[in-house]
Amino acid sequence: MSEAEISSATFYKYKSKYGGMEPSDAKRLRALEDENGKLKTLLAEQMLERGLTDQTLEAWQEDYNWRRPHSALGNMTPVEFLQTKAMDKIAA
Repeated sequence: MSEAEISSATFYKYKSKYGGMEPSDAKRLRALEDENGKLKTLLAEQMLERGLTDQTLEAWQEDYNWRRPHSALGNMTPVEFLQTKAMDKIAA
């Protein structure tokens, strides 16, 4: 153990990462690493939120396009309208 009461492994790990740097450079590197970590967290949160938004939009589109009645289709759902048109073609 050295005078600072750290293990030699810790000392050599620190030296390999920060060796030759001025203390101000080491502090700046640490600040940049912290900021990078925060940005990664923000990105992950945004990607998760985007995924949830996409899922919600897809569910709404599915409901609107296939299950919800539309006045332009005589208040039928699109599925009912397509079935009626298919039956009309068969009858004709």
